Amino acid sequence: MADNGCLLAAFAFAQNQVKLRVRFSLNNLKLDDDVLNIPLFQAEGTQDSRAGRH
Repeated sequence: MADNGCLLAAFAFAQNQVKLRVRFSLNNLKLDDDVLNIPLFQAEGTQDSRAGRH
């Protein structure tokens, strides 16, 4: 069963309210339209945007 965060993200995406999507992959750091690609070797420096929320 999906958690509320996944459902909210799916709803926001369907409503075109997503300003920036983040993808982790082996590709270099780049921004294409609304997709930010973060290389896996740099992923350690990121933090969960949901941290601290209840």
